[in-house]
Amino acid sequence: MSDRTAGAIRHWEEFAAAVAAFLGEGPSTTRDTLLDALDACCLELGRVGPHTRYLDDGFTVVNRATTARDALGFALAQVERVPVRGPGTQRTVEKATEAAVTREEPAEADARTVHEPGPGPATALEPDPGAETGTGAGPGPAPDPTARWALRLGELREEMGRLHGRHLGSRVPGTGDAKGVGGAAAWTALHLAMLRLPDATEWRARAARTVRDCLDTEPPRDAPAVLVPAVRLPGGTPAAGVRQEPRQLCGETSLPLDLGDPVVLRSAAAEAPADVLEALGITSEDIAVLDPADVRLAWAARAGQALTLARLDPELCTVDDVGMSPAPVKLTVDGHLRAYRTRLCTALKGAAGALNEAGWSDDDRLRSARELDGVLGSLLHLPPAAPESWWWRWRMEVSGLLRPLAHQAGYEPVEAPETWKEGDLLQHTETKSNMGYTARQGPQVMWLLLTPLRRIGARGTDLKGRVVRRTAPPATGGS
Repeated sequence: MSDRTAGAIRHWEEFAAAVAAFLGEGPSTTRDTLLDALDACCLELGRVGPHTRYLDDGFTVVNRATTARDALGFALAQVERVPVRGPGTQRTVEKATEAAVTREEPAEADARTVHEPGPGPATALEPDPGAETGTGAGPGPAPDPTARWALRLGELREEMGRLHGRHLGSRVPGTGDAKGVGGAAAWTALHLAMLRLPDATEWRARAARTVRDCLDTEPPRDAPAVLVPAVRLPGGTPAAGVRQEPRQLCGETSLPLDLGDPVVLRSAAAEAPADVLEALGITSEDIAVLDPADVRLAWAARAGQALTLARLDPELCTVDDVGMSPAPVKLTVDGHLRAYRTRLCTALKGAAGALNEAGWSDDDRLRSARELDGVLGSLLHLPPAAPESWWWRWRMEVSGLLRPLAHQAGYEPVEAPETWKEGDLLQHTETKSNMGYTARQGPQVMWLLLTPLRRIGARGTDLKGRVVRRTAPPATGGS
């Protein structure tokens, strides 16, 4: 360790000790000013997201930085602001959180007596004469329940990242801050991360418990189509006698995965944006009368879902070019979402136009539909979502949209890409355009970019696909 690094650490320790001392002192204007500054600091730290220049940092470095930020948040959430009383009285000092204490202090009572200017000695732990009658200063303001909620959601998201780094990566976006600002964003980010896990049942239950424990209200509605449950604070009349109206902290996001029910299919298609319907050559009135077997209904539904997810999930990426050199980019960067939307509508228009184009063969129509499959399949996360996750099932549903046109042309999709081994990749994919690296053994596919098709009943693959290959684990092991 260099002398400069050691000096920096020493100064930080001195700063932390000084802050801890202030937290342990009695109320004063100076102390409240420091708490306000620390609140602002914690809020700003909570707004700092992942940056490209941090991508090469080791997990330990990133984890310590986020841990320090959250420790500050927990400390501030647990410190009460006690009003200053008049002269001649005595104050009981609140405990500071252990997270803010960085070194051992001399052994002493949990609470210390602070003397105010005035006559006569102070009695240790003198009770507040107005505590029971209500004439004294009384306790400070009650802690904001949404602050506790946001912090707890941040804890859950970090724990999830540690346990499922294979599918979520080491970075932890969307955690809450000490003042509860961004609690809805933390709730949304947590549930979006669950969509990438093979089984999120327990995580959804734990998230629901945070609503009951921190906000003292019933857990939100949970149903198969609900991706992000709504959270609503109930109304009522608190002890102060002031009527409070119900307040919604986070709205519900629902997307049906299974479109087999014609009612669900039509409803999902009707929610597609106007430019999607226009590209497909249908109107909102057409949706009610089209045959459920008309593939344009399913295309409208899945395209609308893709755009909703792209707007909602800041971690979602797209592969702009699934040719020889695919390059994933985040949709939140530079206008890539607009570019993706344009590309999607272009593919929709081409696929729909080919359905009724005079002189086009079944093979031509299939190729146009397959281009749309590639655009929808180009949505992915880095690292990709787990097989059996919600996202994987969504991708397989999109791939299944090719089946009617494929059968007309004498083809069928190649099934179960999550089970493919090295030999299957050579047979079913354009190997040079696949992303990722070869794992030492076992299944090779992490994501399906383009669905491969083969002649019905044949063993070979005529229209090869593209995939994200499973990354080889480090030499020390891993899954």
